[in-house]
Amino acid sequence: VEFNNELEILRQQEEEEIERILRRLSLLVGEHAKALGEDLQVQKKIDLLYGKARLSILLKGIKPEINPKGGVRLLGARHPLLELRGKKVVPVDLLLEPTRKILILSGANAGGKTVALKTLGLLILMAQSGLLIPVKEGSQIPIFKKVFAYIGDEQDLSQDLSTFSSFLNWLKGVLPEIDAETLLLIDEMGSGTDQVEGPSFSMAILDEIRRKGGYALVTTHLDPLKAYGFVTPGVRNASVGFDEENLTPTYQILYDTVGCSFTFFIARKWDLPAKLLEDAEFYKKNLEGWGKGILEELSRLKEQFFLELQHSKKLREELEKEKMNLKELWGFLKAQRREILRRVEERGRRLLFELEEKIKEMRKELEKADKKKVFELSQELKKLKEKITQLAPKEALKKGDFPQDLKEGDWALIKSLGAKGQVLKLNGESAELIVGGMRVKAFLEDLLPMKVEEGVKLEGVSIEAQTYGIPEINVRGLRVEEALKRVEKLLDEALIRGWDHIEIIHGIGTGALRRAIRDYFRGMPYVKAIKSAPREKGGEGVTIVELR
Repeated sequence: VEFNNELEILRQQEEEEIERILRRLSLLVGEHAKALGEDLQVQKKIDLLYGKARLSILLKGIKPEINPKGGVRLLGARHPLLELRGKKVVPVDLLLEPTRKILILSGANAGGKTVALKTLGLLILMAQSGLLIPVKEGSQIPIFKKVFAYIGDEQDLSQDLSTFSSFLNWLKGVLPEIDAETLLLIDEMGSGTDQVEGPSFSMAILDEIRRKGGYALVTTHLDPLKAYGFVTPGVRNASVGFDEENLTPTYQILYDTVGCSFTFFIARKWDLPAKLLEDAEFYKKNLEGWGKGILEELSRLKEQFFLELQHSKKLREELEKEKMNLKELWGFLKAQRREILRRVEERGRRLLFELEEKIKEMRKELEKADKKKVFELSQELKKLKEKITQLAPKEALKKGDFPQDLKEGDWALIKSLGAKGQVLKLNGESAELIVGGMRVKAFLEDLLPMKVEEGVKLEGVSIEAQTYGIPEINVRGLRVEEALKRVEKLLDEALIRGWDHIEIIHGIGTGALRRAIRDYFRGMPYVKAIKSAPREKGGEGVTIVELR
């Protein structure tokens, strides 16, 4: 008894000591409550970040790009829970385009439709929670403010709701919330009710989602819904793959196709009675309607269209290459033309120099010769002068003068025309001159300043009104035939001189002259574009022809 009493006393003392220690610790905690609370919050954040990082490593996750323009692009997506369980997961591409926000996924039973739907929802929510997700580089997602899902049999016995009634109850709460930042995931859409009314009701729901700009991934076995996906703007079809030879799903997603349920293939895999399967095939043949045939034809036509599109794309690429080759060839020919013109001009200058030297020699001989010889030489000199004038009146030029020395009132030679004129006005890179009583525009680089030497008379070189030396011509008031002749001469000059455009002033009038001129240029290989001038430069009264 004595030992029991002592033991009891020791137990009481132990409890009192424990209570005293706890009281002391509580006082210490109370004194540092604020700091400990802050440390606890930091520890929580560290623990959360550590958990996220560890999960990301286990999933081999990456950070997807945030696409503000919309559209889901998850490449090589894997279901995170299946990945963590170490199961073999077939990666799938989950695509919801900005122009086709609704995806209808069909195909074999147990083919991976629901897994794909859950994968999309989980990865979107994980990414928006700051987690790295199991996808490939190049994946993109928008930010969804609301994600709604209806997956599996939601029959609620406690509320006395059938499968379809449960869906309606869910839909009633979701419809007012749908907008452009909403994602809906609906499994087995249209099931649980009549085979005609179910698809009709489902199409109306998808129309409402489209009107509100929402995104949706829905799975189905119903053929009318598959046909809806082919003919409705903003909606796209896809199917899960199935290996008919081995009677197994491939779990891949094939876009712009529809899939069958493969009910009988799967049933045979489960070794059901042969008689039952034969009876099922008999009923199937009698129940298949026109809708199935239309759906198959649509699928075939879509595949054919895709092949034609690929062929057209290849032809377009080949044409682009040919266009580049022709462009390079055209550039080479233009360069060759410029070189040829440069050589011709250089040769002409050498010839003129030789003629000038010969003139000097003839003048010296004239001073020594008799009258008969003087007459003969003067006639030869006259012929030489005429020849020089036809080439270019260089006798009035002084070496060392340049276009930048020009000023208003000076005389200048228009090299391309061999015509002399007096400068009226300088306009940046061009000038206006009077040539033979006619106002002419020319580029400064085409002008050589002239100074009249004593005893030399400047004789103007006659040029036709159709030749200008600038990319512009005025044909107002002319008949169509006469106007086109002048336009043709201007075009010839433009091609020789390498101008990139010409301007034809024809006025508005009845429009007949404008149409005739534009029809003349259409179809020419060296014409790049035909258009009206800006309003401030004449508008419809002036045609601008851009040259290649």
